[in-house]
Amino acid sequence: MKIICSDTATYIDSSIYGYGDKQIIGDTWLIRINDTITYATVSRGDCVPLTSDLFIRDPRKLLFY
Repeated sequence: MKIICSDTATYIDSSIYGYGDKQIIGDTWLIRINDTITYATVSRGDCVPLTSDLFIRDPRKLLFY
C-alpha cells in the first residue's frame, strides 16, 4: 500500500463508507508527532478526511498562554 497523504504515516486498516452503490473506501493511518498520536481515516486516492482521533500524552503541553 502506497502512502499518499503523509510519508510519516503507518497504514492500519481499510473500511467501506456509504451504502448501496454510493460507497467509498477509507484507509486509516497512524501518525505520530512528538507526544501526539493521531488515527486519521481518509478516502482512498483523494485523501479526503473522513474521521480523525487525536490522543495526547500530556494535554497540559497544548496550553498556549
